[in-house]
Amino acid sequence: VLNPAAMDELSTALSTQEERQLNQLLAERRQAQAVAMLANDRLEQQLADFHAPHAKQERQKLAEERQQLIQDLTTLGEYFGEREQWMLARDLLRSAHQLAPQAKPSPVLAQAQQVLNNEEQRARAKRNLALQTQAEQLMSRYQRNGQLQSLLAARAFLNRHPGNPALASHRKRLEQWCRRRFAEEMNTGEALYARGQYREAYRIWKQVAPLYPDNEELNKKLERSQRVLSNLRSLQQS
Repeated sequence: VLNPAAMDELSTALSTQEERQLNQLLAERRQAQAVAMLANDRLEQQLADFHAPHAKQERQKLAEERQQLIQDLTTLGEYFGEREQWMLARDLLRSAHQLAPQAKPSPVLAQAQQVLNNEEQRARAKRNLALQTQAEQLMSRYQRNGQLQSLLAARAFLNRHPGNPALASHRKRLEQWCRRRFAEEMNTGEALYARGQYREAYRIWKQVAPLYPDNEELNKKLERSQRVLSNLRSLQQS
């Protein structure tokens, strides 16, 4: 080999890659061990009730396994924290702290939680901005064309995200539009009905029904107009 430095560099890179892959594998195994140990958390206390020597030995062995597992989880968690794999670092260090809640947790645990909280907040803000933009587009479409279907589409979108506070002002504004449109269509239908244009009145009321399908006044008007139209058809047939 004319230039051994290149070989040394390659060997170091391969060693680093192997270490990372091995630690990933060990992290999965230690996490599974932690879950199993936490699920049998009362075992050590239960063993203390027995006087048999091998019960005492088993209890000592279990305590040693716990300490070794805590140490391994902490070492792995800090390893992944140094490499900014924060979610894995948090999970490992959280498991270590659950196994030894009386001990002071690794400072990397608080760091990982802070980083992940900030990332979650940024992701939530990004999602909320996208939702607000889509809501504004749907509401603007209704303002432009005035079509009832556009109003219903905007309302359907907001109803799919009922608990999102970022859309609270949009819901309030759209609800005002819905009530206003509903009142206008109800009055229009009433005026048509008073002039004897029963079919047109029924069409208007039927069209606006999806806004408030359980509205008692609207349902009465639909029933009344249906009866009138049915009677008129009977008279025409006779």
